[in-house]
Amino acid sequence: MSTNSVPKQIIAMGGGGFSMEPENPLLDRYILGLSKKKRPKICFIPTASGDSDKYIVRFYSAFVQLLCQPSHLSLFNPPTSDFRSFVLEQDIIYVGGGNTKNLNALWKEWGLDHVLREAWESGVILSGLSAGSICWFESPSELFWMNICVRGNMKFLEWLLSFRPIMSSLISYYDN
Repeated sequence: MSTNSVPKQIIAMGGGGFSMEPENPLLDRYILGLSKKKRPKICFIPTASGDSDKYIVRFYSAFVQLLCQPSHLSLFNPPTSDFRSFVLEQDIIYVGGGNTKNLNALWKEWGLDHVLREAWESGVILSGLSAGSICWFESPSELFWMNICVRGNMKFLEWLLSFRPIMSSLISYYDN
């Protein structure tokens, strides 16, 4: 590893944050604190919700109260045609929940998946909850169905995991 390398961070949350616990900003503050900047630039990407206006408003309502510079990237109503520059200017990307399959399809169609990987490799912190956490892993659709099959059944999970390594995976919303 070279001395010029930057830390690569992904914060994947099964829940919480501004959209699920608006009265509890601890997770959102934690994510902002990871940037080590006084007022980090944080960009909300609500693709999985179909760029829901209500979701975008909830993001701004929460983050304008925190020490940061909030923005959002809508694929349905983009603020710029230069996604790459817009994303690479951010300190933190926060992806919202919704439909992972639609999110992946749209990101691939627009090339946003490659831009987000470039951002991560350059040190931009990637974060998200629900679909916004699953999207950072190799097999999000498979993981969604595995989550449904596995809930509350630890022996089945152990059996399933014995068949292949899942280093790059996540099961969100697992209940004990």
